[in-house]
Amino acid sequence: MDSGQPDRPAGAAAQLAALLTRRTGVPVEVGAAEPGAGRTVRWVDGPTAAQMAELVAELREDQLLHPGELSYAHRPSSHGRAVTVLLWLDEAPERAGLHEAVVADRAERDIGCPELAEHLWQRRAAALLGLGPGGQRFTLTALRLLLEVARTSGWPAALAWLDARASAPRSRLRIVR
Repeated sequence: MDSGQPDRPAGAAAQLAALLTRRTGVPVEVGAAEPGAGRTVRWVDGPTAAQMAELVAELREDQLLHPGELSYAHRPSSHGRAVTVLLWLDEAPERAGLHEAVVADRAERDIGCPELAEHLWQRRAAALLGLGPGGQRFTLTALRLLLEVARTSGWPAALAWLDARASAPRSRLRIVR
């Protein structure tokens, strides 16, 4: 089973995971290599996939497995997705005119480290999560409601609406078709 590359110690993946965890502040796992395939770096919240790839590219060679063998699997939490969507929309409120799936995808790709956002954005994210039928799970239905408010009343009004929901007792909204 010679890959043509020098063998690394068995703990190289664990060492890389520990180093990335220290550098990013979020738990990072580096999966075991499959025969003929590379390893996958996995984490929840924290940096975007592009930011993680940049971080890996900055590491010294002796800290890496083989960088070409790494793939990246970033999976934000529901709360993290809600924060990234809000921050991404706040950067350019005209984005509220986009389809909710596009907003969610681009926000996840462009905004990293949602856990570091200010408390106000964390509260707004919790309010956004409470809008949908999924309880405290991120749903496109909840995002659609927020985008509709932003489209009809403007982004500042949508934020005020979320702020009011964040301080109000929990209740569910239903979409009537």
